[in-house]
Amino acid sequence: MIILKKLIRKVDWLKLKDKNMTKVKINIFKKGPALVEGEVELSKNGEIIKTEDKFYLCRCGRSKKQPFCDGSHKSCGFED
Repeated sequence: MIILKKLIRKVDWLKLKDKNMTKVKINIFKKGPALVEGEVELSKNGEIIKTEDKFYLCRCGRSKKQPFCDGSHKSCGFED
């Protein structure tokens, strides 16, 4: 739960596209990103930046595509 709270703080918030949506899954990969799957809008500073049904969020803090993962965790020695 702590990892998820830190992740949500990095992006302002994750908003469900539809309150009647089916399911949202967040899979935290060991030493890697968080995979978000489902009907979710990703917003930053009140602006929607992603509406796809699947995306990877950076957890190491080194990605040049923040808040998205660019694989930087592989070379920076990121540990959970």
